[in-house]
Amino acid sequence: MSNPYGVGMSGKDVVDLKATCVCCGMEFAFKGPRTAHVVPKRCQHCGEHKLDGSAAERIAALEDHATSALRLARSAMDKARQFAKDKETALEDHKMSQYRSYQSHKRREWAEKMLSAVMAVHTDSESDSTCECGLLAPCPTVRAAEEFEREHPHPDYSSFVYEPPRDRPGHPLHRLRRRLGTEPRS
Repeated sequence: MSNPYGVGMSGKDVVDLKATCVCCGMEFAFKGPRTAHVVPKRCQHCGEHKLDGSAAERIAALEDHATSALRLARSAMDKARQFAKDKETALEDHKMSQYRSYQSHKRREWAEKMLSAVMAVHTDSESDSTCECGLLAPCPTVRAAEEFEREHPHPDYSSFVYEPPRDRPGHPLHRLRRRLGTEPRS
């Protein structure tokens, strides 16, 4: 079996290269050695076109170019629409994430204010051993708060690791990059 890359060449020396077709004028990709001395003049699609043939052959080649260009344009428009749709989805997801974060922050702020108001009513009286609510200190509310604090210590946020939105595995842009094969290398 002969080496498809030529004498002395291996697959690791072969890379994707680009050239412009002399027939249709479109850029095309081909595989070849890094130091390609021979570059194909035509793309695979134009291989059978005759540039110096009869008028009918040239017209047929031009019609084929027009059909091919329209097909590529439609494909590009479909891709552009899909990218725009994916972008809108990603922006909406990001907006909802920010809203949920804001909502969570406001809920926590509200709970802290409510707890402060409750604890302001349930403080030890300076004159005797009663709570401001009228019960013996510490009243059941203060005991419940102290017990909760013992059972649920303040959370440790030191292990927080920020993940940029575009690199999170579940994020739509990450899924899009994976689908397109452009996700960053680790």
